[in-house]
Amino acid sequence: MIEILDYLNVREKNTSLGLTQPEGIGFIPRGFATTNSLSEMVYENETPTIRSLLRQEGVPVSRLDRDKIHFKDEQSEAFLVPLLYIPFLLIEQNPVLLDVAIGVISNYCYEIISGSNRKNLVKMEYVVESKTGDNKKVVYTGPVEGMKEVEKIIKEVHNEN
Repeated sequence: MIEILDYLNVREKNTSLGLTQPEGIGFIPRGFATTNSLSEMVYENETPTIRSLLRQEGVPVSRLDRDKIHFKDEQSEAFLVPLLYIPFLLIEQNPVLLDVAIGVISNYCYEIISGSNRKNLVKMEYVVESKTGDNKKVVYTGPVEGMKEVEKIIKEVHNEN
């Protein structure tokens, strides 16, 4: 299942919190949209691993906070992928990076799920910046094999006027 939801302006929120603007794909902590306190925000436990895997494949990635926000492992029926911010310029300047990023994350999720007793269920969330600067949250919940469908939706949201 794929949902598309309105989302706050990530760049404006970063500025108001004194956080850095992402260069490339940005990792957004849980609680980012609902609180103004960095102490109430947490990254998914898988963030450092996924960040490292993306970097190994040449995908530019960044955290917004310069190590002020901590990590939390939340047990869930679905494998939780960290919330990722896809800036407009990333896709505009190098659309292949989105393909690479989704492929890397899909492969990682497949390895984690197939090597455990977990159900084949993934929850991925992307915040996509459109041409107009509006932000939409694309939420995918389903089997690992369906994650590739998200790429087409992200590109559609990216091109919205």
